[in-house]
Amino acid sequence: MKISDKRVLSVILSILIIGMLAGCGNVIPDMTDEEVQKVGEYSAVMMLKYDANHRSRLVDLSLYPDPVPEASPEPKPEPEPAPQPEPEPEPQKDEDKDKEKEKQEELVQTTLEEFLKLPEGSQLRYNGQSISLSYPEDSSPSNYFIVDATEGKKFLVLHFSLLNLSENKADYDFLTAGYSFRTIVNDGTPKTALITMLSDELSTYIGSLEGGYGEDLVLIYEYDDSIVDNIENIRFQVKSREGTWETSL
Repeated sequence: MKISDKRVLSVILSILIIGMLAGCGNVIPDMTDEEVQKVGEYSAVMMLKYDANHRSRLVDLSLYPDPVPEASPEPKPEPEPAPQPEPEPEPQKDEDKDKEKEKQEELVQTTLEEFLKLPEGSQLRYNGQSISLSYPEDSSPSNYFIVDATEGKKFLVLHFSLLNLSENKADYDFLTAGYSFRTIVNDGTPKTALITMLSDELSTYIGSLEGGYGEDLVLIYEYDDSIVDNIENIRFQVKSREGTWETSL
């Protein structure tokens, strides 16, 4: 059987203590506090030295680099809320556009006289059309004002008769009423009548008619030669704030 060093040390210390007690009697030698502390430290060191099961947990920190303190994460700034864009108006649907266009182009089903709000007993009669390079074509001295078509173009002149078929005098004012007289030739682009200084121009006519009398009036449109020389159909329109009146000529 193997005897441990710890047991051997214990036996030796016991013999020494007995010898000291035998040689000196029962008197414990006087020692200072420092000597007592040294003896205690020596005894503790020797016992730990021969204790095979003892493992020191002391670590020399000088052999290891100083640990780097962990940097505390800086608080992230809260992102500012992005400005909310104003909601864009919804694009107008094709159906709505079509409905609006239909509403604008909706034709009024009534007589021309009722649409123009002519005095009772009045009639606006269409008398036909003519094509010319100037109007009026008669250059007599009585016609002190004449309009000429632009080069490469011609006038399409629509002739009307404004009649007062009643027995009473009637007043007419087409200028301030704000009517727009248009023609559409061969299903093309609508054209608005020219504004001239002619006294017999329908769109600017202001005058009075005694009962049973009438006045010849015209509307003048300027078209390219290629169009007026090949007229297949003409649509005549009158537009106002209340709608559109249309007929085929």
